[in-house]
Amino acid sequence: MGRKKKFREKVLALHEKWRRRLCLTWWEGTLCINDYLSGQDGNNTLADCTADWKYQTYTIRINRSDAMELSDGELEKMIIHELLHVVVNEMREGDVSHEERVVTNLETAITGLISLNA
Repeated sequence: MGRKKKFREKVLALHEKWRRRLCLTWWEGTLCINDYLSGQDGNNTLADCTADWKYQTYTIRINRSDAMELSDGELEKMIIHELLHVVVNEMREGDVSHEERVVTNLETAITGLISLNA
């Protein structure tokens, strides 16, 4: 199996695992794995998420070339982080700065709990 295909399967499995754990199974989600990804500022970014809480839809985009270099633990944290944007999306007001801080704090708490239960 090729490196890209193996990476894609790993990402899909982590996405499904955390989608279930975060109770997002009723949302319609799309996962896009791109060779390059630019963020809102036009610079290269690892991943991003857009969500619409009114319609319970989301899209997570992943920069394959950078994400393939992550350890398995870092990749899982990235997936958790992006899915947490879905969880808190309806609280967003204006720019994403406050949401980003909340999501990062929740990610840290969840990954801390994972390491306690390992």
